[in-house]
Amino acid sequence: MSKTNCISAPFNFVPVSDKVFFPPWAEQISQDVPFRDALSGTIRLTITAETPMFIRNGSDREDSSFSHLTDASGKNRYFIPGSSIKGEVRSVLEIMSFSKMRVDESAAFAIREISRNTPYEIQRDSKSVRCGWLRQNPAGGGFVIYDCGSPYRISLRRIDEYLGKEVMQSHFLKSSRFDLNKEHDGFDPKSAVFKYHLVEESGHALSDLEGLPFSPDRDANTRGQGNRVFIDLKSGSRKGTIVFTGQPGPRDGSKGKFYDFVFPVDCNSDPLPVDDGMMRHFRFIYFNTSANEKESKKNEIRRLKGLLNDPDGRGLPVFFRLGTKASGTREIKDFGLAYLYKLPYGRTPYASLPPEHREKERRDLAECIFGFTSPERESLRGRVHFGSAFSDNAAESAKQIDLALSSPKASYYPIYIRQKGKDGVISGNQKASPSGSYATYDGGRLSGWKRYHVRNQPLTGPETYATDKNGQPNDRLNTHIRPVNKGAVFTSDITFHNLRPEELGALLSALTFHNTRGCFHQLGQGRPYGYGRSAYEVALDRNLAARAGYFMACFEKTMNDFTMERTGTPWLQSEQMTSLLSMAHEKVDGRGYSSDDFRYMHMDNIRRNNEFLQAKNSLEYLQPVSALLRKKSASSLEGEQKKERMEEMESLVRSVLGRLQEPGGEPDEKILSDLQKFENDEGARIAAASLRNICEEKKRLKKEAEEEERRRQEEAEARKKREQEEAAAQRKENNRALLDGGLKAFLGTQPLAYGQWCGKVKKWLALITADGRTALSKDEQAAAIIALKPACANPKTRKAIKWNEVKRLVGRPVTEDTVNHQKA
Repeated sequence: MSKTNCISAPFNFVPVSDKVFFPPWAEQISQDVPFRDALSGTIRLTITAETPMFIRNGSDREDSSFSHLTDASGKNRYFIPGSSIKGEVRSVLEIMSFSKMRVDESAAFAIREISRNTPYEIQRDSKSVRCGWLRQNPAGGGFVIYDCGSPYRISLRRIDEYLGKEVMQSHFLKSSRFDLNKEHDGFDPKSAVFKYHLVEESGHALSDLEGLPFSPDRDANTRGQGNRVFIDLKSGSRKGTIVFTGQPGPRDGSKGKFYDFVFPVDCNSDPLPVDDGMMRHFRFIYFNTSANEKESKKNEIRRLKGLLNDPDGRGLPVFFRLGTKASGTREIKDFGLAYLYKLPYGRTPYASLPPEHREKERRDLAECIFGFTSPERESLRGRVHFGSAFSDNAAESAKQIDLALSSPKASYYPIYIRQKGKDGVISGNQKASPSGSYATYDGGRLSGWKRYHVRNQPLTGPETYATDKNGQPNDRLNTHIRPVNKGAVFTSDITFHNLRPEELGALLSALTFHNTRGCFHQLGQGRPYGYGRSAYEVALDRNLAARAGYFMACFEKTMNDFTMERTGTPWLQSEQMTSLLSMAHEKVDGRGYSSDDFRYMHMDNIRRNNEFLQAKNSLEYLQPVSALLRKKSASSLEGEQKKERMEEMESLVRSVLGRLQEPGGEPDEKILSDLQKFENDEGARIAAASLRNICEEKKRLKKEAEEEERRRQEEAEARKKREQEEAAAQRKENNRALLDGGLKAFLGTQPLAYGQWCGKVKKWLALITADGRTALSKDEQAAAIIALKPACANPKTRKAIKWNEVKRLVGRPVTEDTVNHQKA
């Protein structure tokens, strides 16, 4: 298998087909009226962990234990939530059934690649960039930008002159040797918020940056740079506000950023409305954070949101370009938080999908089986229920494991957009700039469904976790897990109702990879490193077990008819099926593969050590599955079923003849209807012509089957009720433990922001309400007020406190003075 030098990933993609299979029976689905050939029953699912597996116990990221319930004796019973199994199986079924690829419609990515021949047009159009304030529309509804015209520039030296000491230069000149890559005072030194922090540290208020008088900086206004100013308190004629933006690196001689911005005070009184879709994309680009994001980044986003959502404030400083509507009026073309801001792609990932994947009125097979909710059309309840899978032998690892679970962002188009080239290198002019040769979200095609490669054993060692400069695990970037050991066995019931044979076949095919041996599912966290490889075994109800192959053959025929008509390729030979099976079968740490080809790339602040940049500079891209893995295909079940059907027909005919030879013997309607399936066979037609309607023996067997089904349902209901009672008892026990600890312990010892305080008090009120009380006790009121002190003491957070809400939650009037004088 050919491999490029830099591009590697522990995942790859199953490509998206242009065509989507929309079942012709989709509009006939009902929870109440069964199909003529409806099937209902249970699949017994057994999951065996082939490698250690980890599924977090709840949503608390600090909890490193495996999902479990604790019985009265304190013993943990480990389980896999039904939702986890359902989500994984659905993703496989979506691929197999050529269903629509589900993409977040609000997702939007942006480009900011400042280099020659880049599609980043702001670099060539920077003189049209204006400045202004983004805020909520005071007239009500949406957001607007107040246009302040072209921004002025002011040097860090001039800012220091105004502050009366070297503040900016001592941090942002290379000669200062200040480390911009290390957090300082809880801030990212490269962020704008750090500069505001430095101003406050210097003894100035942030208001000191507003409404200042400026004059042209003749020392700095060289040819072509006439917008540079300095603070002239005596005779400055231009009024403005200093606005800081981020610092990508230190100023080194003439290289690097040395100027920030001044927004003129006089803004256009007519605000420019911001399109709702543009605003959604802005939030997605700038306000999204991952679970292991730096706290400094989260703090910065909180500040930006605070400026944006403060109805009484000036708003959030932004840079933007103007366009012109067909009517001739001005409109916002695009905007961002820096002078050379992140330019949103013209197309979102959702818009990059083939048209049939964006059809909202028609239901695909996955939606038909699993259901869906939608504000735009009538929702559909699923007809398959996945129960949680419990284990009797699972044992948690004695050792906590640290894993770095960050992944390349989906905006990295050499991986997430399908490229054209040879051996992982863009074809065409190899000396062209990367962004000029790569396909991007503007015109490109999504790589497809993301899936992780399977491994024989989980990866271990430093390559699996992030380290600090001393080589020790970095807790801020790593995820802590305590997986269950290899060999753990979990069992669950999958209940289905009113499925057609093709639909049950699709479900069985997704569970068994169309009955293909050696293919594995993957569950839980740690999949990039080989955790969670699982083998599924399925067992249908006794009355359907013998027909499992037939159901999958029905699904295969349906899909084969579709792909042959729409794409001209047999279903089992389609790129979607072979890619899926290859990734589920081929262990990339096995024979013929190098694990180094299937690892995360390294990102380093030093450009020469950044493999993502190196890959782009070399015009590399992630090769498709077909170029990296040995091909794996499934065997056709349809041919096998034809043989089985002939044997079944011959057996039925022999049964008919045997009944006819008995005195008064007549075959029943069941045999008659079964024989109708073979109406093209001459022998079956002759036998069917001799049938009669009643067979007492068959009636007896039918009655026994009905009694057995009723008994099974009663057992299932009793088991469900027992599990619900156990869960309710556990919840009650947990709540009692919290109540016994008291509100003070519940609030904790760490300082709380106002929003955190409100959330915790509301949860406590819910607990005591369930316990029969309606309000806080005096001791609880005191504890709640004391916990509010840190937020009240900080001028920045005090403004967020809503005293009426505090009064309602505590149960008595509370003021700032009350908080300050409350004693423990």
